[in-house]
Amino acid sequence: METDVQSSPTSDAWIACGQLTLAMLVIMAVLGFVGYQTHGGTGLQTSLIAGAVCWLGALLALITTACSRTPERAIVGVLGSMIFRIGFPLLALLILRESTAELKQDGLLLHLLGYYLAGLCVETLLAVKLVRRMESGQKAN
Repeated sequence: METDVQSSPTSDAWIACGQLTLAMLVIMAVLGFVGYQTHGGTGLQTSLIAGAVCWLGALLALITTACSRTPERAIVGVLGSMIFRIGFPLLALLILRESTAELKQDGLLLHLLGYYLAGLCVETLLAVKLVRRMESGQKAN
């Protein structure tokens, strides 16, 4: 007897969050190496802080998209996720840039831009895949 196992929206969201985390860890390794080569230990620290901020913003955006489970709410979920995707790194930049001059010297803005662009690409691809799965699951029911 064969059963047709379909993934639930919750498991799809967890899988997408794991994929995002894995991709951002790889990106953090590459950009962290670049930060270390250009500014030493403080460059690595700046790079990892920027990576963590952008990872958290992308993760919150992906979770927001996943919370809109119906195709009718998918657009609202994607638009709502933009608050986290754009706002979180921007707010962190404003706070961190003013808090320490060392982060500013080590290229915090450039690191944030690099991580933001990479995180945006990965998160957008995963969000589109997640919305498509939600739509196909809705049609099957």
